[in-house]
Amino acid sequence: RRDPHENDRDRSASPTSNRWRLSGGGRNDDQGPFVERTLDSYNLFETPKRATLGWVPTSTLPESYMFAWELRNIAISGLPDLDKIDLMQTLCSMHVLRTLCCEAARQDSTSKQTPGFFGSFAWMLCSLESGSGSAERKLAQASFAAVEGLLFRVLLRKYESAGKESGSLNEARKHGFEIFRRLGKQIGLVVPRTGKGQRFVLPPHLLRFLVAAVLRPGERIRLNRFFERVFAHYGIALGDRQMAVALAWDGAQGHDFAVAADTQWIEETLRQGGLLVELSDAVSIVQNPTGPSHGA
Repeated sequence: RRDPHENDRDRSASPTSNRWRLSGGGRNDDQGPFVERTLDSYNLFETPKRATLGWVPTSTLPESYMFAWELRNIAISGLPDLDKIDLMQTLCSMHVLRTLCCEAARQDSTSKQTPGFFGSFAWMLCSLESGSGSAERKLAQASFAAVEGLLFRVLLRKYESAGKESGSLNEARKHGFEIFRRLGKQIGLVVPRTGKGQRFVLPPHLLRFLVAAVLRPGERIRLNRFFERVFAHYGIALGDRQMAVALAWDGAQGHDFAVAADTQWIEETLRQGGLLVELSDAVSIVQNPTGPSHGA
């Protein structure tokens, strides 16, 4: 198995902890094994339920490969099984959102390239605590509007080219365009659930997911490389360079903001979760402390 980030490793240090901190999660480490033992012999259906598999377009290979690599990182981690399931559910939702945007960008001839990310789109996120007048919140709102605009533009073009006999536009919106907004809100990527000012945000549980998905169990990399890897997987702009690319993609003005992108809230969230190691004032290391499970 080829590692998509084999040239991106930082061997300057080794993991110091195999414990995964879920700050504020309120979980009991003993609950997982108890539930697993209790449900081990439980059959949900009297007869096995089987699903037929189908082919996906070859154009989706880049995001499919990323999904497989992220899934493996979570599967081989030393986390309790219930935590793995929780992360895998988030992964599946994030992959659906990523695939929707990737396919829309492929169908839209006006979508600009995004150096550092194969998807030709970008998401700019802000903190949940960002004030209503802050620049990062305004950019997150503009980013969400740009992504929704891309999805709806492609959907409308496909509907018009297919003709009215293919179904109503409302049905197409419900099962295509609106899935992005609904699923984004369900996992906490998009807020508020109702009302104006909808935007992309990065709550602590999604940041922990990104660490578990894009870093191998026990891996440690520099903070700036972590930003690059998150952008390479999801088009999520966290660092200065990624913000500049995202601003250029959605046509937002004010590129000077990207030079001074505020990442302190990201670093603080990582630090509180035990995922950031500061070697010096200038060097910070992001770590996935969930060492590989036995036999992985």
